[in-house]
Amino acid sequence: MKLFLGIITFSLVLAGLAIAASKKTNHDKAVEIYRQALQGIKKDHNLAKMKASLERCKALDPDYASPYFNLALAEARLGDIGSAIADMSEYRKLTKKPSSDKSARYLEAFTAKQASLYNAQVRAISDALKSHNTTSALASAKRGIEIAPDKYQAQKLCAMVYVRMGEMEKAAICLNRAFELSPVAKEKSMRAAFQRAMTCAARVYLAKENYTKSAEYLVAAWQADPNKQAVGLAAASVSMLAGNPKNALSIAKDISDSSAGQEVDKSAILQKKIREIEEIKRKL
Repeated sequence: MKLFLGIITFSLVLAGLAIAASKKTNHDKAVEIYRQALQGIKKDHNLAKMKASLERCKALDPDYASPYFNLALAEARLGDIGSAIADMSEYRKLTKKPSSDKSARYLEAFTAKQASLYNAQVRAISDALKSHNTTSALASAKRGIEIAPDKYQAQKLCAMVYVRMGEMEKAAICLNRAFELSPVAKEKSMRAAFQRAMTCAARVYLAKENYTKSAEYLVAAWQADPNKQAVGLAAASVSMLAGNPKNALSIAKDISDSSAGQEVDKSAILQKKIREIEEIKRKL
């Protein structure tokens, strides 16, 4: 037994040494590529080429701080302000002395530039929708997402344009992303907007008799606000149509448990759906 444990320990030590050696090799490669990139930009001023080289540095050694700084500068010059902010922020996390360099000032400037560019797209969307030019509005909305990929409002605007175009499934996808990004994801208005888009997308698939996809959207809508029992019951009913009784029963149980000790909605429609679910439970 001791011999076996000794072999295992020795193997782990060897594996650790191999990993450490691999990391050192990757770091050395990253340093060399970084040096060549800085020399190259002085000769040919090719920002795209420099950006590609610095991306390789990141891939080889994600903890090597220096490439992030110059990559952010290149991205800002190339118009990719969202990536510039992300990489400069990462540089400040990795570098040992972020207060002793210009990164804070660059990051502040990038953030201000992002706000200016994003606000310009918001105005462009508004102007395009006023003239009923949804194609132009969508192009501006997508550009807004490129400029501020982590801004949940950008996704909400894109969803709004898709709604105007009748593209409910795409609107639901954008709102889902906004819901994930929002620092106030539990905010009532956000939940309501998300739920509306999801239920609209579910109706589209229900009309096409694609019950599986319809059920997926209804479940997502219900999970956004479990207090909406009617949505949950609709999700259970469509799950049955999709041939997924297990999911239907799970939803029905959750609704039943959440209603315990609470005043139950007495509307005729809801009561009818409750009876339908009970009938489903009895048949299975």
